[in-house]
Amino acid sequence: DRHLAERGQILTYTHPNRGEVKMPAPPIHMSASAVDVVRAPLLGEHTGEVLGAELGLSQSELRELADRRVLALGETPVEAHA
Repeated sequence: DRHLAERGQILTYTHPNRGEVKMPAPPIHMSASAVDVVRAPLLGEHTGEVLGAELGLSQSELRELADRRVLALGETPVEAHA
């Protein structure tokens, strides 16, 4: 809707798998409180980082768990859909 877009109610961001995505903006705008809109993480995107830091798992241990399908270590972005 052009009216919503002109009032800043439609945001556009780039998703690694889906390309350009439009979504509703936060309904309340405050001049001194800008809100950054970020995408949700992909499945497993931060798994290696978190388990490495919190549990001390090495890259080889993480890869072994991923190979055994115990956890996901992030999705490879695919070509954007039109």
